[in-house]
Amino acid sequence: MPTDKNPLRLGVMGWPVRQSRSPELFYRTFAGRNEVLERFSYDLLEDNDFKKAYGRFLCDYYAVNVTTPYKEPAFRAADESSAQCTAIGAANLLIKRNGRIIAHNTDVIAVTEILRQWIRERKAPVGPSRPKVLVVGCGGAGKAATVAALSTAVGVAIVNRTGETVLRFIDHLKHATTSHSPSHSESSDIRIPSFPLSALPDQVRLADFIIYTLPVSIPELELCDFEGKTVLEAKYYDSSIKKVPGMNYIPGTEWLRLQALATYRILGLITDTFKPADSSLSPL
Repeated sequence: MPTDKNPLRLGVMGWPVRQSRSPELFYRTFAGRNEVLERFSYDLLEDNDFKKAYGRFLCDYYAVNVTTPYKEPAFRAADESSAQCTAIGAANLLIKRNGRIIAHNTDVIAVTEILRQWIRERKAPVGPSRPKVLVVGCGGAGKAATVAALSTAVGVAIVNRTGETVLRFIDHLKHATTSHSPSHSESSDIRIPSFPLSALPDQVRLADFIIYTLPVSIPELELCDFEGKTVLEAKYYDSSIKKVPGMNYIPGTEWLRLQALATYRILGLITDTFKPADSSLSPL
């Protein structure tokens, strides 16, 4: 058993991660929970070389959340992966269990919860008139957002700089889903329209819910009309989205909060009945 002087280390691994608010969120969530704070610590594992960062995780950490640009190599390095990780080919959580490294993707869980809440509040119809979700970007966060959208039975399209990346992801998703559920022949019939960044303004106009996962602002954003749209941004610092009247903006801090709570559940630190002392994060 760990002692107060030697707690189990949790952390966030990526490059760079100095701006990460995950440690703040951890200590806010478990304020007053001495049985957690005496057993676990939380810090940043920052290294610009994945192999070195992964080696530090193996030596010194019990579990790490993984952020850009290490989500895909983290998935490949793990011994076992959840179905969500396998579908995406990216992991944002690595845990040591029984001498093995287990990969999870709590980004999918977080975005699924946000979308389901939005659908409930909107009382969205199903069928041909179902809501349309546009995912901007096809990196680790974009892939997670796409899988979350598919799981909520909404229409989904992707805008990305390179179409080849999207096609490779769709092929991977078809294979991974069919392998996991071979009895479901419809899983291989996944169809996700994809468009170049130049089509972003037109696709925003057609969408109801936009998930922006790019780490930077792009010129095409200036041409988009977000009035009447719901916009979820993955990044929780230095927002790339200009707020306009009539836009329902969901900040990246909400995405971070929900994926963190999912992480704590997987680690066994909380249950669905747990009420954190304060798991909110003020905007930067």
